[in-house]
Amino acid sequence: MKKFFKTLIVYFFGNAFSRLVSFVFLLPLQTKYCTDAQIGEVDLINTLITVIIPVLCIEVWTGILRYLYDYKSIKNKERVISTGLVINLMCFLLFTLCFVLATFIFKIPYAIYIFFFATGYMLNSTWSYIARGLGYNTVYVFSGAIGSILSLILHLTLLATSSAKVESLIICYTASYIGPVIFMECCVRVFRRFSLKKVSPTLFRQMFFFCLPLSVNSVSYWLTNSFNRVVIRWQLGAPMNGQFAIASKFTMIIMLIVTVFNLAWAETAYAMNGDKERAQKYNMVLKYYNRFIGSGVLLLIPVTLLIFPLMVHGDYTIGKQILPPYYLATFLSTLASFMGGILQAEKNTKVLFSSAMWGSGVSVVTLLVLIPLLKWIDPNMTFNPLFAVTLSLILSFATTAFLRVRIARRSMGVRFDYRFLFAYLPVFVIGWVVFQSGIGWLNLIYFIAAGLFALWLMRGMILMILKKLRQRKDA
Repeated sequence: MKKFFKTLIVYFFGNAFSRLVSFVFLLPLQTKYCTDAQIGEVDLINTLITVIIPVLCIEVWTGILRYLYDYKSIKNKERVISTGLVINLMCFLLFTLCFVLATFIFKIPYAIYIFFFATGYMLNSTWSYIARGLGYNTVYVFSGAIGSILSLILHLTLLATSSAKVESLIICYTASYIGPVIFMECCVRVFRRFSLKKVSPTLFRQMFFFCLPLSVNSVSYWLTNSFNRVVIRWQLGAPMNGQFAIASKFTMIIMLIVTVFNLAWAETAYAMNGDKERAQKYNMVLKYYNRFIGSGVLLLIPVTLLIFPLMVHGDYTIGKQILPPYYLATFLSTLASFMGGILQAEKNTKVLFSSAMWGSGVSVVTLLVLIPLLKWIDPNMTFNPLFAVTLSLILSFATTAFLRVRIARRSMGVRFDYRFLFAYLPVFVIGWVVFQSGIGWLNLIYFIAAGLFALWLMRGMILMILKKLRQRKDA
């Protein structure tokens, strides 16, 4: 567990910088210089790339990371890297062929920009996981900061001067992927570690069949998290997709903490494989993880009411209205992701896949039923249709999390404290009502009450930390 907290601190400071740059600087710039329709178009491109690349490349970077932890010697680690890169190259050639054919058949707009964007995404994913697997956590963290700074510079120059806003946004995102890859290559020397002679046919088969369910799992993840963008663009138009995209930026505040935690937790969970007491450790981390993230959501609701007009230029009221239930959906997604990390560490990717597919199925059905139904009942859209999207997310993540918790309880003895939800949900609903009212003084009272409630939820962890500090002081 000491390794976990050490890794957590390293990832936090690095990712905090990257996420804060994106939220504090890029969000105001995008809403100032781009329309909601332009933001919606780029968001849709990003949505499609983040599913096509993991599927066609079978998310081999996850397999590289997992198998790097199975070996201690540099020689064996380089066998994993070489084998993984060969799989990645073969898959990327398949993507290139499919992209060229699709471009000619469907006349894809911004094709050359999208291709380099996809290439950058694939390279960044691969190099990042290799750096982490070799223990270059600081390099990985700094690479993210470099990407954020490079993206900020390009946002300031291109968006302010160019009339081609969509192309400019794609270039900014592409540079934020390619820049870190160059930095990581200079530090980690991935190409020097690669050799065709080190490719192992046996390891090739093992990694391929390990990663194959993950690629399908990434489809279900995309169906749950990003398919809604396609439906919004199709049913409601690009401007409405831009509204949803801006709302999703605010969930980055939660995902900052969650992503950092999951990066550190994945490595710790992999290392705990075979530990006879790992179920107890899982239970302890799960308990306080839910309380910490849940408390953060409660406090974020009143804070959002204050900072939204400061961060966003233009009229994004529709996106603002859905933020409280969107935060709840994000909270549930963190629980599903945490349980998925445990199952992945146990190499139980088949169960991981089945639970994700159930969740994505719920999401797709809910979306395809509710949005057309709302358009039929309310053709003038007086009711915010994006609430249907957040409802689909809540139901989807709740389904996935429940199935994974049940499976982990049966196979490993991992238990979820459902009593926590009975105390938590009423406080959340009150916060949502206060948020919709927009009354400043009432929002302040709720913030104080939510803070006290959060202290009560976290009392066990706080007492444990104070006890540790006293023991160190006495020693």
